[in-house]
Amino acid sequence: MNRYNGAIFRDALSGVRAHEGIWYSAVQVNAINHREAIETLSPSFNTWANNYNNANSDRSLRFSDIACGRELLTPSALLESVRKNSPQIKFDFHGTDLEPDQVEIAKTYPLPSNVTKPARFNVGDAWADTFDALSIFKPTDAILSSLHLHHGTTKQMQEFARKVFDSLNNGGVWMGHVELMPEGLPYLPRPNDDGKEILNWGKEFKVIDRNQDDWPSVHGDWREAYNRAYMTYLEEHDVGKDIQDAITSHNMDSDYCLSLEMLKALLKFTGFDIQLATRFGDNPEIAINHRVSPWFGAFMAIKP
Repeated sequence: MNRYNGAIFRDALSGVRAHEGIWYSAVQVNAINHREAIETLSPSFNTWANNYNNANSDRSLRFSDIACGRELLTPSALLESVRKNSPQIKFDFHGTDLEPDQVEIAKTYPLPSNVTKPARFNVGDAWADTFDALSIFKPTDAILSSLHLHHGTTKQMQEFARKVFDSLNNGGVWMGHVELMPEGLPYLPRPNDDGKEILNWGKEFKVIDRNQDDWPSVHGDWREAYNRAYMTYLEEHDVGKDIQDAITSHNMDSDYCLSLEMLKALLKFTGFDIQLATRFGDNPEIAINHRVSPWFGAFMAIKP
């Protein structure tokens, strides 16, 4: 166990309140998955914050969490890891989410003391709205977008990556906790997406043609294996059948994620320098036994 987990993770998890509903259950059950993201990102984020702050020590660093959700577990832990290692670094925090009820709960989440001003929140659509409309810091220094990309079309992912890039200061960082499809398989686009943007990202990726009636029998659907593993994991943690069905139904209806190689291609295509891009379990120092670890990972990229 490395120096970034343990107490820092428990402090962040203590902010998760006992609200009823599916997303509270999802956060609680997936706490170990969020912990993987925190442990994976924290060392690189600490290194970036120290280096970046050397050139910006006259002000607080601007941190934006896009699609923040109601429980600020990952950003809270990342900021706390910087506070414990580099207490001189201060942050301003902004969160935005599509759902008003999520934002209202997020407003009450306890953030670390190195967030020195009241956090700002607003409701907005990270896909459709401009970053000005989302009130993202302009310019901003660090952007977190966790478990978000897989809800977009390939065109939306490409446009979102460009909006992030354009909003960052030079040297600013984009990082995230991501859902990942297996490597080497053709990309399965959303029903309203032809997936052609992937063909522009500098690699010879294949895309499934949904107009081909027999595509499931030809290519298979990796999400079925993912959901079987997820269902088993939820059962092992005594999650009720209604919540199991709701979560896995959401996955099948909404999750069309990239592979790690596709994600790296998107980052490079946009102009980012990749600092970290990994699938959970690939780093033996941060290996946590989790049935769905192979379908998740984290990335961190810097605007040159």
